[in-house]
Amino acid sequence: MEVGRVDGNRPWAPIVGYSRAVRMGNLIEVSGTSATTRDGQVMFPHDAYGQMKYILTEIEKAVKELGATFENTIRTRVFLTNIEDWPGVAKAHGEFFANILPRSEEHTSELQSQSTISYAVFCL
Repeated sequence: MEVGRVDGNRPWAPIVGYSRAVRMGNLIEVSGTSATTRDGQVMFPHDAYGQMKYILTEIEKAVKELGATFENTIRTRVFLTNIEDWPGVAKAHGEFFANILPRSEEHTSELQSQSTISYAVFCL
């Protein structure tokens, strides 16, 4: 079976050995994604809404590179360092998924200090 990959494009990707997204057949898995640039800079520090929009834009690019769209999304998962950031995350999530309505789940987690969100997507 053919496998497609989108490079992690972050300083730690070759060290860890991971891809931003992987497609096998009709399944696409997206790695946990934070609001971090290719050079390691955190975008929108302490701004959950800004980080979520940045993250979803990065993921959307990877999904498109593998030949799919967010219309194919069946599950989303977000990890927050502070559940009080949820309103900003929810607003950004709704801007991308309000008409798609994937299954969604939220968790609290410990991440690096300025990055408040990590996000993953599962598409068919």
